[in-house]
Amino acid sequence: MTAPDRTGHPADGRGHSVVGDTEAWTWDPAMSAFPIDQVRADAASAAPRYGDGVWDLAMLNHGDTMDRRNITWAEWPERFREVLRAAAWTMLNQGLAEEMVGQRTIALAQWPSAATAFNAVHSWRVFARWLNTERPLVRRLGDVTTEDLRDYATHIRQTRNTYQARAAPLLAVARLYGCLWTLPPADRLPPPRWLTEGLIPFIGTPQGGENKTPPIAPETISPLLTAAIACISDFLDEYGDTDDLVLPEGVIYRLQGACLIVVAYLTGMRPQEVLSLDRDCLTVLTRPNGALRYEVRGKHFKGVRDADGRHISAGQLREQPWLTIKAGADAIRAAHVLALATDEHGHVTRDADSNLLLPRGRRRRDGRPGAGMIAKQAHRRIAAFITHVNDGLAAARGWAPIPADPQGAVTLPRFRRTLAWHIARQPLGEVALGVQYGHVRVVTGQGYAGRAEAGLQGLIDVEEMQAVVERLEEVADERRNGGRISGPARERLEAAISRYDSQYAGSKMTDKELRRLAKTPGMQVYDNPRALSLCVFQRRTAACHVAPAASSAERATPSLDDCRSNCANHARTDRHIQGLKAERAGLAAEVEHAAQPIAIRLTDRMADIDRTIADHEVA
Repeated sequence: MTAPDRTGHPADGRGHSVVGDTEAWTWDPAMSAFPIDQVRADAASAAPRYGDGVWDLAMLNHGDTMDRRNITWAEWPERFREVLRAAAWTMLNQGLAEEMVGQRTIALAQWPSAATAFNAVHSWRVFARWLNTERPLVRRLGDVTTEDLRDYATHIRQTRNTYQARAAPLLAVARLYGCLWTLPPADRLPPPRWLTEGLIPFIGTPQGGENKTPPIAPETISPLLTAAIACISDFLDEYGDTDDLVLPEGVIYRLQGACLIVVAYLTGMRPQEVLSLDRDCLTVLTRPNGALRYEVRGKHFKGVRDADGRHISAGQLREQPWLTIKAGADAIRAAHVLALATDEHGHVTRDADSNLLLPRGRRRRDGRPGAGMIAKQAHRRIAAFITHVNDGLAAARGWAPIPADPQGAVTLPRFRRTLAWHIARQPLGEVALGVQYGHVRVVTGQGYAGRAEAGLQGLIDVEEMQAVVERLEEVADERRNGGRISGPARERLEAAISRYDSQYAGSKMTDKELRRLAKTPGMQVYDNPRALSLCVFQRRTAACHVAPAASSAERATPSLDDCRSNCANHARTDRHIQGLKAERAGLAAEVEHAAQPIAIRLTDRMADIDRTIADHEVA
């Protein structure tokens, strides 16, 4: 049977035969497995035919950073192998059945990316193996019943730990159903009930935080970033102006790891965006006030599709550049020098025709196309840098060693989440070398201004609201144990606690719920350790210079480093009052030995603290 048209009939009218009451079919094994116009040029001659035993979906990726994506058909159960092969061909060449496009309950793209298609076909194998084991009498997909699909969903729910791990197999079955429209009824699944009822009745509700990429622990990221920035600075001081640099391969490898750490962390970019940067990605502009602006131009990939709805795997140039600080710009400069370097064996780091900032290197044993690093190669370089620092460099330089992260290996996706975590929870903390997270928030936020998909800001919002939830729970616990709340914003803080208790207490909130909470008036509660106060933020009553929204997706926030004692947004708990009492004791000891002008200021501050404490005691 040749390729079918969109009606489901063979394009040339041949291929079906009826044997008894069973419809039989075959497809031309010599036809292309992939749409010819979607195969990358350097792989066209090796593109698989329909009947080949292996389909490498990496040939459909036009970027430089994708690993091999082999579908080895011999690994699929023989009973269902050919029908799944036909469904895979349909998915890649004809797309999802038109009536499934735009489903409101479950959204499936008509044209999946190569990575999504690869994952879907592998999930089909899981389903086929379950049918082999649990439904031995099922000979064709048309024999599967709605009850069988329900039982498969139950099996997935019982054997997978997280919502995402449960959802993926059921979404793959839904996609399989939508890719069987070219086949006879005997080889078509019944419609899964989750297409109309949604996933939650079958796999439960998502639990807050279960699918989040864990941030890197503060005790790990701080020495890691400090060491990476210092090594990059030393490298640029010695080799920054060198065009034909020769370095040991191991040194190039480790320094690329340092560059990956700093660029990923101080731009908020996604892994593929970092790995796809070109050497000429950095532009430095001078503002009218003399300050420098560091712009990073590159491609973005998430949600990038052509007019037909196909994923553009090569990415598109981002209209607005990312912004970074000087340390991020220095890391890009260092990576540029390293990309042009030669190792001690005379091997160049890059391909002759590659302009990538982070090339994969000279080894191509896997035979995959593309000159860029893939994620696992980047992660090896990061690990090599950490090992090098801990094996002696830290001791020699007087640095703190880099402790192992409790959540596992330090990987590219974790930097973006970690930056959001620190910006949200430690805005007055230091990134490294005196740079505050509040400053990084402003700079990186400007790189997302005007974008419908704010990306990093969405992560920051989630982390901020998770911190708000934790604060509200702490204050509620203090109240239940007899603690007091004082300050001009006391009633608003109590209202926020009451609202949280009535709607969310005792449950883990999903990211969607946290984003909804962020938009709820009166729920923005910030902790300011320097002021020993909570800020129940309300823009119209804020005495500080309110931090403006850097993008359309960002909310206005208080300037915690400009906190004013006369602000109407202050609220304090017993914990804050204990801190103020400790501060007063220190001032009392200091005032005895201070010169008169300083002693007057200290005495005034002590009087302010006394009034705050007195107000709290009668609250």
